Amino acid sequence: MLRTESFDLRGQLPTDEGVEFVSIEIAIEPQLPLAIVLYEHNGWAAPGVRLDLHKRVFIDHPDDPLANRVLERSAESILSWTSQRLAQRAAMHRGSVLWRAEAAGS
Repeated sequence: MLRTESFDLRGQLPTDEGVEFVSIEIAIEPQLPLAIVLYEHNGWAAPGVRLDLHKRVFIDHPDDPLANRVLERSAESILSWTSQRLAQRAAMHRGSVLWRAEAAGS
């Protein structure tokens, strides 16, 4: 079964040229090399775009060239922010009773 982790990006990254990032969803188990990023352009919801976690670039490209440039410029910032959140959650999980029980059983 696929387990994912979602993060709210609203207010976490600056709005650029009318593009505001809404959320990112990443597969945790099994780990997959793609994430889905949702964003709004000029206040309108845009289709989710795939972000290649290994190449650190968007695979999907909006029709609007301005939005496309913003996505290209923002990939690294989105991944950096998300990596920090994943590390924080992992650290919290390692301190939990459940994690200690799982580690002792393996």
